[in-house]
Amino acid sequence: MEDLLQSFLITETSKENPFFEARLTKWLRDSDEFQNFAIRNKPSIAKKIRDIQEEEDLWDVFYELEVGYYLTLVPETRVIIYQPKNSSEISSRNPDYFVSFEEEEFYLEVARIRDNQNLERQKFTYEDENGILIDTGAERLIDRTAKIKDIIFSKLTQLVDLKPNVLFILTESPDFDFLSIQRAVYWIGKQIKNRKESYFHDKKWTGSGIEYFLEHWKKLSAIVFKDTFREQSVERIQGATFPISSNLADCLINLRAKGELSKQELIEKRNLLGPEQFAYQYAHQFQTPTK
Repeated sequence: MEDLLQSFLITETSKENPFFEARLTKWLRDSDEFQNFAIRNKPSIAKKIRDIQEEEDLWDVFYELEVGYYLTLVPETRVIIYQPKNSSEISSRNPDYFVSFEEEEFYLEVARIRDNQNLERQKFTYEDENGILIDTGAERLIDRTAKIKDIIFSKLTQLVDLKPNVLFILTESPDFDFLSIQRAVYWIGKQIKNRKESYFHDKKWTGSGIEYFLEHWKKLSAIVFKDTFREQSVERIQGATFPISSNLADCLINLRAKGELSKQELIEKRNLLGPEQFAYQYAHQFQTPTK
């Protein structure tokens, strides 16, 4: 296993990041299936790491592999193919995974919400009982859905025909929640319903217009969102050509690492143990690679 691990620590960015090495080591030890997956796909994974140009790229690869690790822990998983060939004439970019469960097959693309410091923010203020404006010192994003919409648009041409396509979005930022996903999907649906042709012409597509957009939008079956509590939610896309089943949606919601508790389980543990003991025992679950 050590040789396999070292084959992935091949750039200065990956070598110098103890978090990346520690998690990769844990995944290889936790799951024989993930270890087999890493061996089968060693050249492709190593190439992705070798192509890293900055630390943000490393975390993109990290989360992509983390989702692969989650999938190897699911008993229903029969086949996981990394970077399956995309036969689309629109894009040569591959989806991240092709997954075969017991009775269902689908493609999965992983996207991480990167640093959002360049998005417009406003100060978080409120009025007290005397009508005095209180500045909390905190800030919030004015339009959280903008980043989500950009991610969705950037991934649509990677979606594959003939099978369901799932977009798995992860974040390290408390600025984003599942409501951000739902608002973005609602907003896109509203533009489609209103036939706002000018909007779809403004996008940098290979083609142009609403019909071209719809051709790709209907390939998206669902969006999975994993928040800073490590909790997943699923938004199923209405009108998708290949909708996912309720069983698959439930499975995607419950993807997690060995020993990782759900949000409700964490709340129960905190109430049982008290804040200090809880923080001592479960802080690892909230560790993120944030710089």
